[in-house]
Amino acid sequence: TGKEYIGDDITEIQSSVKRALQSCCQQLRAHLSKKMALKDMKERRGRIVKYVPDVCRSILGILQKRKERLETVDHAAATAGGGRGRKRAKQDA
Repeated sequence: TGKEYIGDDITEIQSSVKRALQSCCQQLRAHLSKKMALKDMKERRGRIVKYVPDVCRSILGILQKRKERLETVDHAAATAGGGRGRKRAKQDA
């Protein structure tokens, strides 16, 4: 009857159950890995979204200060250059 059938093929049934459990474990591992990867990606994206405005403002401030310095240096060079030209003209005359 049923007990005799199970008793005769116990190794075959054990190996089938073992393969089925291993397959379930592999699927579970893949599912959990994907879930963790999505969670990490969302956290990373959240951090980026959180800090991008601050970084952009800081970079803009740095660039504006640099522009002001370059304009100041250009203005000073133009003013000094005009003064030198006059001195040379006076010295040549």
